[in-house]
Amino acid sequence: MQCIAYYKLSAYIWSMAKRKKKPIDELTDEIMGTNPFMADTLITVSKRRTKNVDDNGEINYEDNLIEITPYTKVFEVTGGKEKMLALSPRGKEMYLYLIHYAPKAKDYMWINRVHFMKSNEIKSVHTFLNALGELNASGYVQSKFKMKDVIWLNPLYFFKGSRLNRFPDKLTIKPYKKKDE
Repeated sequence: MQCIAYYKLSAYIWSMAKRKKKPIDELTDEIMGTNPFMADTLITVSKRRTKNVDDNGEINYEDNLIEITPYTKVFEVTGGKEKMLALSPRGKEMYLYLIHYAPKAKDYMWINRVHFMKSNEIKSVHTFLNALGELNASGYVQSKFKMKDVIWLNPLYFFKGSRLNRFPDKLTIKPYKKKDE
C-alpha cells in the first residue's frame, strides 16, 4: 500500500512539474498516504476537565485533551517569515535557540551564553553578541536590560505557553464571520 502511495505521489509531482504548478496546491491526504514519522508514534496527552455555565445557569463539564510535551508556538506575523529567512546563519542559530529554550509563560529570559556558544561551536563572544544584536535589530528580542544576557522576547513572533493567559489585558476580539458572508 505504501509503495502505491509513493508511486501516485511521484507521478503526481512529475506531472505538476511539467505544468509549472506548485504541487502543494493540489496535494491531498489520499495522495500523500501515511506520514512515516507517525507510523509508530504515540502522542502523550492528559485530560483536563473544564466547567462551563450555560445561559440558563446550568453547569456542564467538558473533558479536553492537552498535549504533555512542551512546545513553543511560532506565530505567522506579516513579514515574519521573510525577516527570519534574512537572518545570518548565526542569527538563525540564536533564533532557534530562543524558540527551544524560552521559559514557559515568560516573555523574558536569561540566555546561557556559555551553553549557546558551546552548542553552536562559537569561540568568540563578539560572534554571540552579533547574533543577539541581529535579533534585536529584527525585533525578535530587546536586549537593552539591566542584567547581563537577560532579554525581552517578542511574543508577537513566538511564545511558549498561552499568550491569552500571560497578557489578558492585551486581547482584542475579532468579530466572527460566517462562511456565507
